[in-house]
Amino acid sequence: MKLKLFFGALVLSSAFVIWFLFTWTNPEGELMQAEFDANMLGEFVIEYDTDNKSLPKQLSDLVGENKQISRMPIDPWGFEYQYAAAEGGFAIWSRGSVLYEERTISVVYSKNDDGHFVTNFRLWDDDK
Repeated sequence: MKLKLFFGALVLSSAFVIWFLFTWTNPEGELMQAEFDANMLGEFVIEYDTDNKSLPKQLSDLVGENKQISRMPIDPWGFEYQYAAAEGGFAIWSRGSVLYEERTISVVYSKNDDGHFVTNFRLWDDDK
């Protein structure tokens, strides 16, 4: 039994070390996490639109009991994700990526002629 606990703790600590090294030593790791989160939130907005026949007014409309998500993710720099909706589409972006990376992680969705949302991922780099 003690051996199983030891190996379990070893696996968990190894996973943490790998995550830590990837996040803190890989400058692209934070950008990749922000991209993943923004895409995930976009899918939840589309699900909300399908269920309610309208886009949410704010991302917090997705959060709560019997809703799309139980809690709002925070970007890797500690900020809430930003959201704007307009006729025929919406955008989600990471505020932290703008402040700390001088780049913007942004996911833009627009409705095509069939009424389905199409994703346009953008990563802007201010140096270019």
